Amino acid sequence: VGVNELTAVLATLRLTMPQQQSVVVNDDVHSIEAEFKTMKLLRSKNPKVAEELTTLVTALKRRKLIGSYQVALQSVKLFRNILSTVFFETIDHYVNLIRNVARIITAAQPLEVVSGCMARRVLAIMREYAKTVVTAAAAPSQASEDLSEAAHFYANAVAAKQAQKSAESSDDDSTDIPDISLVPLNQILNPEPRTVLSAVLYRPIRSSILDDINTELIDSLQEDRRAPRAAGFAEDHIHNKQVIFTYGFSHTVLHFLKVAAWGQNYQKKLKDAVAKKKRDFEVVVSGLAPVLGGQKMAQHLAAIGIQTTVVPDASMFTIMARVHKVITGTHAIMANGALLASAGTRLVALAAKHFSVPCICVTGLYKVAPTYP
Repeated sequence: VGVNELTAVLATLRLTMPQQQSVVVNDDVHSIEAEFKTMKLLRSKNPKVAEELTTLVTALKRRKLIGSYQVALQSVKLFRNILSTVFFETIDHYVNLIRNVARIITAAQPLEVVSGCMARRVLAIMREYAKTVVTAAAAPSQASEDLSEAAHFYANAVAAKQAQKSAESSDDDSTDIPDISLVPLNQILNPEPRTVLSAVLYRPIRSSILDDINTELIDSLQEDRRAPRAAGFAEDHIHNKQVIFTYGFSHTVLHFLKVAAWGQNYQKKLKDAVAKKKRDFEVVVSGLAPVLGGQKMAQHLAAIGIQTTVVPDASMFTIMARVHKVITGTHAIMANGALLASAGTRLVALAAKHFSVPCICVTGLYKVAPTYP
């Protein structure tokens, strides 16, 4: 079914719907049209990338791709493939394409907000290198050999746009005065030249953008997966003879507890038969549903010599009276500080609040989202 047929059907339904539901239908029409145009553009430029996007969206909808790390990694790899195999002349086409692809991925599974976070970081890298072209255009004599062509193209394109704009303004007889109150104060005090993305050539900065995506995003994600940075604070929060409560399975929390018990080089110490733990503490694990993975967490902890107690979810309020700290993971951290975590985490937090037990959330920085719940 084409997008025109879907639009006609939704328009027909809109006539018989209340106003609020009609607004929702309008949003659906716009999202369907944007997705259709994006997929059509990708198929015309590179069918393999379009197929990769379809595979990722299908895996998210069918919940075959689970976990913030896997979603973030696959999203960044898709963005990298788009920037390396789809060819446009200027960078504004890539910015719009990355935005539309990120919207498609987020719509497939709205709870996986990390895909939007990765898209924003990719766009930030692209804009940063676009600013280098603007700087080179402002001082052509100091520009490097690689950016000289892009700087020359940018200066000519911006000059042409300004000439066109001045010609249009001279033909307009209106004398409207712009409202300066709408301009942010930091732009008035520290004015910066606005980067015209449609005038920035992509080819001269392509390799630099891809290198930064590989090092700052992909390598950083994989390194944080192997050795989460949050584990460096484990020895400051967990002490001897304490009782720690955790809920469900979390790779970051597991690594955090391993470092607290055995130290940073716990892998070598576990191979040594005579090695001693740095701290001796007990972990109480709840969240035993198969989806939450509490039993898996308890098995991993018991396998490395950490005293582990498994309690059902109904007993978490009872056991919280003898707990010193609650350490849990999260799916995402929203802009207002709220956590998008596993079902039941809020009950754990309420029980901890009742007994004045401190709660510590252990997670990676790539899960911090600028959106509100």
